[in-house]
Amino acid sequence: MIIRKTSVDDIINDFPESGNFFFKKGVRYIRCGEVSWEDLETLLKRHEMDDEQIDIFLKELNEFLMNSEK
Repeated sequence: MIIRKTSVDDIINDFPESGNFFFKKGVRYIRCGEVSWEDLETLLKRHEMDDEQIDIFLKELNEFLMNSEK
């Protein structure tokens, strides 16, 4: 399960299919040619998401990952 403090690098490495989810949501996670090392919450706040939007993003990301494993 992905939480706010999960590193973006870990998410992309452990779940490469999550890159499509980030792209569809308009969240860029690559900086200077490398996957961001920050945690997910910091990345989403940089994309001007508030706490409610971050909670929704997390819920949808975890659902996406659960469905992609089937």
